Amino acid sequence: MISEELLRRADLGQLSGNGLVCFLDAGGAGDGPLRIVPVRSVEVKEARAHGTTISVTLEMKDFAHAEAGTFVEELGRVAKDTSPRRVGGEILGKYCFEVNEKFSSLRLSNTVEGWEKTVSYVRTEEAFQREPFFWAVLGIEKDGEKLSSETFSKWPNTPVSSGFSVLIYHYQDSGAPTPNSKLSLVVGEAIASMGPNELKVDSRYDLKRWRFEARRVGYFPTETWLRFRVADTWDLDLSLQVGCSFWMNLAKSLVIGILIALPSIAALAPQRDLGLAMKLLLGGMSLMAGVGAALAVVFGIEKIG
Repeated sequence: MISEELLRRADLGQLSGNGLVCFLDAGGAGDGPLRIVPVRSVEVKEARAHGTTISVTLEMKDFAHAEAGTFVEELGRVAKDTSPRRVGGEILGKYCFEVNEKFSSLRLSNTVEGWEKTVSYVRTEEAFQREPFFWAVLGIEKDGEKLSSETFSKWPNTPVSSGFSVLIYHYQDSGAPTPNSKLSLVVGEAIASMGPNELKVDSRYDLKRWRFEARRVGYFPTETWLRFRVADTWDLDLSLQVGCSFWMNLAKSLVIGILIALPSIAALAPQRDLGLAMKLLLGGMSLMAGVGAALAVVFGIEKIG
């Protein structure tokens, strides 16, 4: 249920701009606007049509919160007949449409406190009242750094090359039962978990650190992933790059090559029947052969023939 204008722009590859993702309650009874709770501001990066459906790639921005009733009233005034509503038991309107005005009832935030407010509004909806807890990834804390736990950090777009911790904050508001649940983890081969693969969640709120070590096994940056699983019900997959071992292996090869070549070079020094130019030539050849042999061993180059 997408507005005709957005469908046209998607077909032309022109669907872009900022948006707002909301939770919509299509249940209940009675006529009138459907309850809508704002959750997240986003940027539309790409839209692809396939058959009778469309996939949209979104980049997550700030968290959004507003009281559902007030937001729905304002949306109804701004969007007029476009916003979803129930009439005679039938749902009319669109689930995806465009609004060119700002909402006075809407608040955006990149802070943990703002996220808690979003959680509190969402939890008032019946669909979320049985959630054991709510959680979020605050970011990656590299060795020697201290990440702020008051705001959300951007997920790194550059490779990690050593140890790091993923900061996870879980929260349940005071009106809900104390959680008795768990977070579990599966990782790609380029990452090693330095602790248990399961964390107990048995308090209303807590900041947890999941410790990892990057395995720089490739000669170039390696794409890998972390999969967080909540109570064995649903997953969140996050991609990550691990730094390469190329330069480290190259430096190691140079050192080993020099050590291999040193005895041959030293044996040339007392040879009086050889001129300086010949000694330099033979010494250079010994050095190249030593470094070549070290490269073959360190980089695992297989024998030919």
